[in-house]
Amino acid sequence: TDNISAAWNVQVVLAGSSLNAGMRVEDIHGRIDLKGDFDGKQTSLLGRLDLDSVSVLRHETGVPHQVTRVAGPFRLREGELTAGSREIVLPPQDPNKYPARIPPAERITGDAIDGKLTLDAVADVRAEVIYRANLTLSQGRLERYAQQYLRGQTDLAGIMNGWLNLSGRGESADQIRGRGKLLIEPAALYQLPLFVQMFRALRLDPSARAAFERASLDFNIENSRFNFETIDLIGDAISFKGRGVVKFDGAMQLDFYSMLARDQVRFPIIHEIAKRLSQGWVGVKVTGHVGYPQTTIIPVPEFDDAVKQFLGSIDSVQPSLMKTGSSNGSKQPPTETR
Repeated sequence: TDNISAAWNVQVVLAGSSLNAGMRVEDIHGRIDLKGDFDGKQTSLLGRLDLDSVSVLRHETGVPHQVTRVAGPFRLREGELTAGSREIVLPPQDPNKYPARIPPAERITGDAIDGKLTLDAVADVRAEVIYRANLTLSQGRLERYAQQYLRGQTDLAGIMNGWLNLSGRGESADQIRGRGKLLIEPAALYQLPLFVQMFRALRLDPSARAAFERASLDFNIENSRFNFETIDLIGDAISFKGRGVVKFDGAMQLDFYSMLARDQVRFPIIHEIAKRLSQGWVGVKVTGHVGYPQTTIIPVPEFDDAVKQFLGSIDSVQPSLMKTGSSNGSKQPPTETR
């Protein structure tokens, strides 16, 4: 009739191991320290990761994505599992109690594509799992990502910085909600199939095919899809402004717009069409799959007031990562300044 209690202090060494942490984590090499107790009713646990490398997304993409030098704390207390810093995921309501800066040692960190990843997450695991997670990428290199994970895409380049805030429950993708931003600057993106098709559809002068100086993407996540609120592609020769949807399965519908100079357009069919397009905005609709996009030109008369309001002035675009949003849509200070 007595409660069984236990306490432990264990060091686990892993070599080529796998586990399910809501998503499959494989090829785990390194050490995990575990210290905890069980009083017959509740389990309390303090742990720390010190892993040489792990692989993720093998089942989602077909190609394992490697993260090295994964380190940081985690703990379980009263049914709440925390990875990294709880204060970053659930900041205090009183700004006076907000820590000036969260040390890297108190967060889950890792190295990937020559950049730094951070992860901070909180989950209630007492019944159906309810979770929130914040992820950041700093100084990742697009060319390294292309070399490792995108076959045949060797001409891509750029420095990537971004953040992603997620919330959800259970294991269903339909329950995932979130917001995020990605900034690539400088950026060389022309060889992506999506942009190759866009340039072909517009029959642009080859001299316009210079690399974009920067790319900025603002998006939210809902109903198993990425909703891109704005996509800004800024370059010296040509710039695009876009928006649309990409589903988790890769199906997409995106609209891009650009203000083209007359000497950029080469339509060998009817000169009047080229003249008409060169007097204002031209649009391109992209459908199909992210790996096999299909493009069509949007006729000028379809540019209604709502589209014109969305376009605004492309010259005023100033991509920035200085503002981030929590997974419930509220604003919060940037991670770097905490």
